[in-house]
Amino acid sequence: MPKQGPLAGVVVLDLSVWGLGPIATVALADLGADVIKIESPDGGEPGRNVVVAVGLDVQMKDGRNAYFEVFNRGKRSVIIDLKQSEGVALLRELVRTADVLVENRRPGALDRLGLDYESVSKVNPRLVYASANGYGPYGEESNRPAFDYVAQSRSGYMWTMGDAGDPPVLHTVAPADLAGGVLLGDGILAALVGRAATGKGSLVQTSQIGAMIWWSYFAVALTLFSQAPDWPRDSRKAPANPACNYYECADGIWLVFNLLQSDKQFPMMCRAIGRPDLLDDPRYATHEDRRENSAALVEAFSETFARKSSGEWASLLAGEEFVFDVVQKIPDLPRDPQVLANDYLMELDYGNLTQGMVPRFPFHFNGQAVRSSRLAPGYGEHTWEVLTEKLGKTSDELEDLTLRSIIA
Repeated sequence: MPKQGPLAGVVVLDLSVWGLGPIATVALADLGADVIKIESPDGGEPGRNVVVAVGLDVQMKDGRNAYFEVFNRGKRSVIIDLKQSEGVALLRELVRTADVLVENRRPGALDRLGLDYESVSKVNPRLVYASANGYGPYGEESNRPAFDYVAQSRSGYMWTMGDAGDPPVLHTVAPADLAGGVLLGDGILAALVGRAATGKGSLVQTSQIGAMIWWSYFAVALTLFSQAPDWPRDSRKAPANPACNYYECADGIWLVFNLLQSDKQFPMMCRAIGRPDLLDDPRYATHEDRRENSAALVEAFSETFARKSSGEWASLLAGEEFVFDVVQKIPDLPRDPQVLANDYLMELDYGNLTQGMVPRFPFHFNGQAVRSSRLAPGYGEHTWEVLTEKLGKTSDELEDLTLRSIIA
């Protein structure tokens, strides 16, 4: 794969699994890094065996699965048996050639192999060692296992969604994995900048719970700083501001409005949608009046928007000072002209097997979108290639390591 992107030349050893670590290394691969995924000989990354994800069948025709493919595209796969001392020694050799090591194993798992930060930094003092787990690096619960749902619950995130009175709402898009992965990547980039100045690597640590608290910054900061009893869960049927809400049109498509300046924009909205009569209703005279009577106003708006299609409303409102848009579904994105114009999606082509879109890291550098054309690697596909390229191993040495099941 041709080297490109701002991280071209950066070598990343990826010992991470599932979603939290792999989403960070997908982003690094899109930015041009050479990401080498280290897998075990007993089946490798557990994500390779996923059949169903949140009710979605992710199996592919050739035995692959979409879950592993989208989280591990752009990488190379090397199989090393870390249960054998020679396998650990081989990984240490690779550490000498690397810039970054990423792991999200249960705390202590790599320590027992002598692959903790203190140990490997002696092998390579310039190494950026990035580690993430569920509960954070410190405290009595730091070694507890966790997945995305647990982090959503422990961080308070599940109480920020849904209508008032609803039970906790679980978000199915894995926000803790995604937030944790993005923030882990941010930490890696910051450490690489620091290394450029000092010549020394560093240990970067984060967690799913910490990431979710930061990801919920708006709610957490305002609730705690103002010492409120809790974050108020808004309701679509009776929101604090009915002009910040979403309404279904005659064609079944919803429009969302984000009109924050209620006193200024409410009159403009009423006239634009042909409801100037609402301006004469004393229930809606001020923002506080509209808040107190929001259920009735939402009902009036809902009845009005149901009269025309989303396209008709969009044409009528286009000339006004409105912040509004359609509420799209995920399958709509590949047809969205703005998404296409900015290259926010890229196609993965598996020939006769499948051809589909995935998000690319949404940055442009010097006018160019970052892009990685490599598909997710086959299990152990690059073992010999990487060990020859990085360590200068000969065919005889690789054959011997393979026969002794150190590599595969």
